Amino acid sequence: MFSFLNPLFLMAAGAAVIPLLLHLLQKRRTVKIHFSTLRFLKIAQKRSASRVRLENFLLWLLRTLILLALALAFALPVLRTSSFGGFLGQAHRDIAIVWDGSYSMGYETGRLKVWDEARDTVTAIVRGLQSGDRVCLFLAEETVTPLIAQPTGDLELALSLIKAQSPRTGSSQLRAAVVAALEALQNSGNRERELYIITDGQALPWTDFAGQTDRLTTPPTFVTLLGPESPQNIAPQSVEIRPPVLLSNTTAKISVALSRTGDTLDTTVTLFVNEQEISRRTAGTQTEFILPPLPPGVHTARLETPADGLALDNDFHFLLRVKDRLPVLVVGSATDTFFLLRALNPGISVMEVTRVEPDALGNETLADYACIFLCNALPLPGQALLDLENYARRGGSLIFFPGDRATVADYESWSCLPAKPTLIEDITNPGRRPLRLLKPRDPLFTGLQLPAGAVPTITARRALAWQLAGGDANAEPLLGLSDTAHLLVSRPFGAGRTLLFAVSADRRWSDFPLSPIFLPLLHQIVQFSAGVSGEKPFMWAAKDLVLPAATEGTLLSPQNQPLRIRAAKQEAGTIYSLEDATQPGIYRRELDLVPEVAINIPRAESNLTPVPPGELLQHLGEKTTLSRDRAELLRQIEQHRIGRPLAETLLWLALALGLLEVFLANRAARPAPRAPAAHASVR
Repeated sequence: MFSFLNPLFLMAAGAAVIPLLLHLLQKRRTVKIHFSTLRFLKIAQKRSASRVRLENFLLWLLRTLILLALALAFALPVLRTSSFGGFLGQAHRDIAIVWDGSYSMGYETGRLKVWDEARDTVTAIVRGLQSGDRVCLFLAEETVTPLIAQPTGDLELALSLIKAQSPRTGSSQLRAAVVAALEALQNSGNRERELYIITDGQALPWTDFAGQTDRLTTPPTFVTLLGPESPQNIAPQSVEIRPPVLLSNTTAKISVALSRTGDTLDTTVTLFVNEQEISRRTAGTQTEFILPPLPPGVHTARLETPADGLALDNDFHFLLRVKDRLPVLVVGSATDTFFLLRALNPGISVMEVTRVEPDALGNETLADYACIFLCNALPLPGQALLDLENYARRGGSLIFFPGDRATVADYESWSCLPAKPTLIEDITNPGRRPLRLLKPRDPLFTGLQLPAGAVPTITARRALAWQLAGGDANAEPLLGLSDTAHLLVSRPFGAGRTLLFAVSADRRWSDFPLSPIFLPLLHQIVQFSAGVSGEKPFMWAAKDLVLPAATEGTLLSPQNQPLRIRAAKQEAGTIYSLEDATQPGIYRRELDLVPEVAINIPRAESNLTPVPPGELLQHLGEKTTLSRDRAELLRQIEQHRIGRPLAETLLWLALALGLLEVFLANRAARPAPRAPAAHASVR
């Protein structure tokens, strides 16, 4: 369907009759030639007249078309791209808007954030709708948030919802939001459909398109990339504290990894502890700080990079939990635990060891201990068994030493064991066997110090034989006595870990308690267990954050907003979670303001690498139109809704016709060749 933006110029099309009038009024010149015979001249005249009439017709046609093309071009014709429902009037349309809600939209360019520009752009799209048009709106976060799930004609409602939105602190995936938008447009009937995607141009939200084999069929789609084409961003990516357990009389190292987008120049990283600057380092992609000794307690820490366009990820928060003692629980009789207690308390140990009889285990608060040793403590009552497994599932460590009290059947009720005991074997030819580290890079052995030149060997007279747990248990042997015999096997269980020894903790089964590896290995297990006991230095932001330890009451967010801790009973025990823990910073207990958890936004979103525009066309199809700002988008919308302007095309057509007319006119104006003189013979 055609329409004209300047229809008055159509009156100029009447000039197209001028060439016709000129051709009709043109006089024919008659040339008289005296010749003796006319037969050949009549034939030549007939051929010449046909050629002249054809040339004149073509010249008239070309000149008429030139004038028509010029008149139409100045009338600004537009080819409508709407459906046939718009012939009798403008068709109503349903539009779906997908709005990127990731925190990279908070990038600041000049004095305006990308988020603010995105909100103004979405507002402009809705304000450009006519009466009878409908809109639906989807916010692309880690999950899709349908602000308006189905197309509605209440544009004021849409504008109020748009105005109420604020920047998020998570990542986003656009494909799920696009699919939801397309489903909302399925029942649009004969209405025109349009899809709008408002984002910052970051490649990350488009990654979920790449792994999909089915290509989306989209209506005319407008993608607006509002972020800078060459963004710059530096942010702390992760933090590692070594050793994981901080003691009041020791120093520690803090390793920091940085993520970068743009130039790879070095930057400055500053470490704050309790909001006091401790150190400042120049770093590329990795740096390390030396942490001085701190008093016992929970200390807040923060890494800071210089200000850049994305301010939300410049800080990285974590907690330093400094202990004066490491509480350890040993379950077993005095005889069974004699060597174990001496190894854990050599006189200068920082460990605080508590021993209880197996029958008294129910009186202890298991969460208070870094790890629990079970020395010939089986069998245990069913409730004690469940309590121990829940303790391990929440981040604790259970270490099993077998003994003469338990039979193989007593191990069958345990679901957390790294191996299934099959036999208590008496070794007929014990001999001395060297111990081997089967997994020397396992975190359990990090920092393990053995006496110089020592090759630990033991003599085992009785041992527990087992079959490693299969399936998803991920059980691994850590210490071996031979190619087939294992001394220690380990398995992650929930957030914690379980370890099973093949020999007892006393001398009745072997001389392992007298070997030079016994004491350092036990100390290593305690320190490692304290590091995985659930006291994490930080956690990632989430709308429903599961807390690592049993915590009740109310926490205060970094903005001092009270957040209630919810308790939910499950088969694994009571799970404590915190709703809407999405703001980065330190969350404190409401009553005493003691730091409870440090939360950071996920760092994948800090990678601002732009998406290549060609990929968008592959994901969304050929009907996709790209724009870089709001003004360009509005021009594209106007062009799409009005139609495709043809003025430029008509001007080029007039130029081509003019060149062809000049060529034919020159050809027609060439003088006709003279007829050769006739010679008559006289006899």
